[in-house]
Amino acid sequence: MIEQAKYFSIGCHGNQRRKYTHEPYWRHPEAVAKIIEKNYNVNDAIVVAWLHDVVEDTWATCFDIQFHFGEPIAFYVSQLTMPDHSYGNREKRIARYNEILINSCELVQTVKYADLIHNTSSIEKHDPEFSKIYLKEKRQLLEVMTKGNSDLYKIARKQCGM
Repeated sequence: MIEQAKYFSIGCHGNQRRKYTHEPYWRHPEAVAKIIEKNYNVNDAIVVAWLHDVVEDTWATCFDIQFHFGEPIAFYVSQLTMPDHSYGNREKRIARYNEILINSCELVQTVKYADLIHNTSSIEKHDPEFSKIYLKEKRQLLEVMTKGNSDLYKIARKQCGM
């Protein structure tokens, strides 16, 4: 299922590019999956790492994820998907997203730690002004999102300047 998730993610992200580095977007879920594989190595978590941005950033829906990967994987991915603009401005969407993440399980929080670890390095390097806002938001989240893998939690806290 990991290989299926990898190719599904690559296909969904298609020609998308990372904002700052302009590399193929699928390199981000690949990096998150590698962080998970190295530090957590739970197959479902690796699958979710590959898929964590698919619903938020592509044409795919949670129903597509459920059809291809099953209900548990779709549920995990849904918890890692930022609410859309119908929830309001960035502040309101982040508040709702954080509420979901805080109440999520170890696997979801662990994938989110890996996502933060990878995102933080490029944001700090390429957009120092936005990184101040981003890091503040992530520090607030990490204060209360504590159920994930302890090793990755420590790394994520360090990456966010805690």
